[in-house]
Amino acid sequence: MARQILDNKFGAFAFWAGIMLLAAAVLSPASLASESPLDVNIELSKTVLKAGQEQVVYLLIDFEGRKIVSTQKRPTLNLALVLDRSGSMKAAGKMQYAKQAAKMVVEMLKPTDNLAVVEYDDRVTVLWPSSPVEAKKMLQRRIDALSPRGSTNLCGGMMKGVEEVEGRFDPEQISRVILLSDGLANRGVTSPREIKRLVSQVKDKGIAISTMGLGVDYNEDLMQDIAQYGGGSYYYIENPKQMGRIFQQEMATLFKTVVKDANLILNPSLAVSKVQIFGYGGNEHKGQTKVFLGTFYSGEKRSLLMKLTVKPQQAGPVSLGNLVLYYLGASDQEPHEELANLGVTASMNEAVILTSISNKVVAEAALIEADERHKAAVKLYKEG
Repeated sequence: MARQILDNKFGAFAFWAGIMLLAAAVLSPASLASESPLDVNIELSKTVLKAGQEQVVYLLIDFEGRKIVSTQKRPTLNLALVLDRSGSMKAAGKMQYAKQAAKMVVEMLKPTDNLAVVEYDDRVTVLWPSSPVEAKKMLQRRIDALSPRGSTNLCGGMMKGVEEVEGRFDPEQISRVILLSDGLANRGVTSPREIKRLVSQVKDKGIAISTMGLGVDYNEDLMQDIAQYGGGSYYYIENPKQMGRIFQQEMATLFKTVVKDANLILNPSLAVSKVQIFGYGGNEHKGQTKVFLGTFYSGEKRSLLMKLTVKPQQAGPVSLGNLVLYYLGASDQEPHEELANLGVTASMNEAVILTSISNKVVAEAALIEADERHKAAVKLYKEG
């Protein structure tokens, strides 16, 4: 993402001023750090609020996937490569590099993995239906035969890749669509809002979508949004020669999965009147705010920012609700649940309030909000 907003640690649930977030299932910070495949750190922009006054509190949550040893058996993969073969791929030999990278991915996979290859311009074709990777040379010859033509039905190609992965979906596998395009969505579904809605639905099914933008003339915002709302990764490929390395990087992360289907749920207290999520699409239902985080890989760092509008009625302890993290452990394939209570203190003492402020969280929140405003301004400019 332009700035991937989900970078640091979930090993202990703690607030900046020493206010500890106690795990409901008798999870102490020490036991959580030793057992959880995710290190998580939770920090508030301030831990003391002014009583009787509505104010904003930022909640910064840093995640880091635990490192795993390289000898650990990697999970089986269920992949779809979606390749843009529109006319613009002819420029600067991009089509040739795309084919070389795709063939390299085929070579990296095992016979126990499933792979589909979808190619699209204004038409969408399943070049190779999802199946075990056994006839590598035949598949590579079919990829080699591709040539640039037509315009770009990006969403159609992407959703056909999803359909192929979905047809062989297994919760014990890593399911992912890798979309590569150098063009703009000018055929089929082109509305960014509709495309984001579609990929969010796909993500909820446990299938992530990663995107790779190639060249200088492409819709960067759309490619970023697809990866963000699709639970995958976004890459900008400045030069086609980078594609092989990028594919290797994407494949390497899939081989080192530590957590799958992660969801973070905020259950706000009555003191919280509004919740805003930055960096991820949040769904609000019956007072809960749910954020789908998807898959975490060994050593991966992300950060999530929540903006809470709070009005404590009187001085003293104030509950902000709780956070619940659900995920499927990649090593044991078992569901896990971790809970942290959120709380601050309300006071009329201005000096105490000022000393409770976390400059780190305030600065991070300012940067993220400025980035959001910039993207909104650019979008309005493009729309005239």
